[in-house]
Amino acid sequence: ATQSILVENSTGGPVTISNVVVGGSPAFSLTANTCLGATLPAGGFCVVGVNFRPTTLGAHTGQVSFTDTAAGSPHIVTLSGQGTASPTPV
Repeated sequence: ATQSILVENSTGGPVTISNVVVGGSPAFSLTANTCLGATLPAGGFCVVGVNFRPTTLGAHTGQVSFTDTAAGSPHIVTLSGQGTASPTPV
């Protein structure tokens, strides 16, 4: 399943995003990404899509890291998902 992460610039000036990386479990991957290379004005936003496709059972964790010109960079979004077995046909 793909989920979207909405990134909003809450600073008083423009912020440029120079890198967007997904890490942790290989079950997570980036799909859509309007953030990479974007310069967001104050109040502006961009979107990153994250796909979760586990190949093993159990808990999976990861993160999306945004490197940008705002204070505190990089900014991290934590990801988690649960790999479950497919239902057995009756």
